[in-house]
Amino acid sequence: MSAQIIQLFPTQTKTPKTPRPVDHGVCEPHYTGSRYNKDLSIVQIAKAVRRDIAAAKKSGSIPKTAKISVRTGHSTNHRSLTVEIKSFPSNVINTERVIVEREHPHDIYNAPNLPGRYSSSATDTLRALEEIVKEYSYDKSDSRNDYFNVGFYSHVDVAAELRISDRAIAEASI
Repeated sequence: MSAQIIQLFPTQTKTPKTPRPVDHGVCEPHYTGSRYNKDLSIVQIAKAVRRDIAAAKKSGSIPKTAKISVRTGHSTNHRSLTVEIKSFPSNVINTERVIVEREHPHDIYNAPNLPGRYSSSATDTLRALEEIVKEYSYDKSDSRNDYFNVGFYSHVDVAAELRISDRAIAEASI
């Protein structure tokens, strides 16, 4: 019986293992902004971001009449920067998205070809603002391992008041 087992399961010879690429568990790309300076306080960063926003308005990458708020926050274990669009020359809400939400009120995320939440001009402005903010920070986080290491936390969005009023305008136009 033991001879049959040996024939069925012959002993394996050890083969050298090929080294695997190291996976550090990083699912987000790490970055360090070109203007990152560890010695800047969050208040100094906010001032620099405001200057860059003013320059972007002059260059035309952000609408000149847009009003943008830059606020800071900090506690004992983190710093934060909030950038919000308070007013915008055109409607920030994408009317096509409002139509889809009306047609699929209970199943919006399974709706075919779901349009973006914001208009193209508002989306472009938000992207430009995010790029400005990113220049002053770094991110070496690894969310899969619940490890967060950033220069500061940031939030760039349209202010709630503007979203609500522009959504009402979009709904009225349908």
